[in-house]
Amino acid sequence: MGLGLLFYNILNKRLSIRCKRCGLRYTIDYQECPRCSEITDKEVVQLKRVIRRDRRASIKIGKVLLIAAAVLIIVLLLVIM
Repeated sequence: MGLGLLFYNILNKRLSIRCKRCGLRYTIDYQECPRCSEITDKEVVQLKRVIRRDRRASIKIGKVLLIAAAVLIIVLLLVIM
């Protein structure tokens, strides 16, 4: 679960449950996972691939932004001195 979703749930005080089938979280307002309860096992496998791909892309963007921030800080420190 991403930090944004965690903070959102904390602020709204909505408890969530991890789905055993697809691995995503859903609020306790639902009896079943709204994402995978009405799809076939084959579609769940495809959904997991998409989730995995999106997580990898998010990690890659995070690394790029971290490196950009570090470079920016170094440049700013060099300009100040």
